[in-house]
Amino acid sequence: MMLGTSYYTKAPVTKEIASRFPATVELAIIAIILAAIFGIIIGVVSSVKKNSIFDNGGMLLSLVGVSVPIFWLGIMLIILFSGILHWLPSSGRIDPSLRPDTVTGFMIIDSIIQGDTVALKDAVVHMVLPAVTLSLYSMAIIARMTRSSMLETLNQDYIRTARAKGISEGKVTRKHALRNAMLPVTTVIGLQLGSLLGGAVLTESVYAWPGIGNYTVQCIMKSDFPVVQGVVLLIAVIFVLMNLIVDVIHAFLDRVLSLRRRRCNRHAEKTTGTDNRGGTGKTGIPNPRDVGHPEKEQSSSGRPCSDSVFPIFSCYGRLAGSL
Repeated sequence: MMLGTSYYTKAPVTKEIASRFPATVELAIIAIILAAIFGIIIGVVSSVKKNSIFDNGGMLLSLVGVSVPIFWLGIMLIILFSGILHWLPSSGRIDPSLRPDTVTGFMIIDSIIQGDTVALKDAVVHMVLPAVTLSLYSMAIIARMTRSSMLETLNQDYIRTARAKGISEGKVTRKHALRNAMLPVTTVIGLQLGSLLGGAVLTESVYAWPGIGNYTVQCIMKSDFPVVQGVVLLIAVIFVLMNLIVDVIHAFLDRVLSLRRRRCNRHAEKTTGTDNRGGTGKTGIPNPRDVGHPEKEQSSSGRPCSDSVFPIFSCYGRLAGSL
C-alpha cells in the first residue's frame, strides 16, 4: 500500500515505517510480558490476602503505576541506574559496533539466530529500562483487573465447595479461581498490547528508542506530514485488529465453555439422577437421598453450571450430593 513519500528522506513512507516498526513491536512484547507476569502476581496476592499489608501494598503500587507520568519515570530511572549506579545504558537499542545482521528486525532474535551472545547481552541490557518504564502503567491496570476478578471468583459456590472437600488453598487459588478469573484479564492484556503496539511515543522519545513513536515525534518537528499520516493510519489499523482479535477469542472461548457447560450438566444429571426440572428425576419425584439435606438439595436442583470462565469447576456443587 502506497502512503506517499517522505518530504525529508524522499523514501516511501511504507519503507520508513517498516524499518522502524520491529523495534516498537519488540519493546511492546517485552513490556506486555513483564506487565502480565507481575500484574497477575500482584492481583492474585492482593485478592488472596485481602485487606492485608500485601493487598494495600499491591494497590498502592497500582495507584503509583497509573498516576506517575511515563516521561518523569523514565528520566528518574535514567538518573538512578545510568547516571548514579552506572548499571544500565540510558539510550539506544544496541551498541552500533555489535549490531547483528538484520534477519527479522528484532535484535534479540537476530542475535540468537547468529549465535552472538555478546550482542544478545547488549540488546537485553538496552531493553531493561525502556521495557520497565513502558510496562508500569499496563501492569497497574492488569493488577487491578486481576484482583477484582479474583475477588468475585473466590466468592463463588464452587470455590467454597472445593475448600469443603479438603482441597488445599493453593490448589483452589491456582487451579480453580485463577483459571476462572483470567478471561477479563486476557481482554485487558490484549487491549494494552494494542495500545503499546501503536507506538510508545513518550518512552521511545525519552530513551531514544528507534521505533515508530520516536520517529513520529521527529517527523512532526520536521513537518513531514506524509509519514505522520501513515503512522496514524497504522495505529488505527492496529487498534481495530486488536479489538477484532479479542472479540474472536471471546467468541471462541464462549463456544468452548458452552460445550463444556452442556457436558457438565449432562454428567451431573446422570450422577445425581436429576434433570433440569427443579431437582427431580424423570418421574418428577425428588431424590430421597436429598430430603432433609439442604446442601444436597441445592446440588441436585438441576440448575446449570455457573457462568464462570471455566464452568466445569462449578460442577463440584452439583456432584457433591453423589459423593
